[in-house]
Amino acid sequence: MSTFKTQDGTWTRRVAVRKKGTWRTSVLRPWLVDDRFQQARFVLVGGPTVLVSAGDLRRALDASTAPDRLICSVRINPEKSTINDQPVHLQTEVWR
Repeated sequence: MSTFKTQDGTWTRRVAVRKKGTWRTSVLRPWLVDDRFQQARFVLVGGPTVLVSAGDLRRALDASTAPDRLICSVRINPEKSTINDQPVHLQTEVWR
């Protein structure tokens, strides 16, 4: 997995795996608790780019991942506005 880097509090991750409308990736738990992390930008290859707040992402992953796990599985469904089947506010990023 690549190194955690943020730009202006935003962490960006390219997600290329899609199955039945759900995009799949994983993140390291230490990234989620980093103080610099304000929001995540998921670039869904062949689909939209979505933004989710750090708080919503943490809440969704905490509800679906054992606390002792170092790697958290992330399943994003932009149509249902869910991460790991937990409702979150997903903002679609529009490029001009």
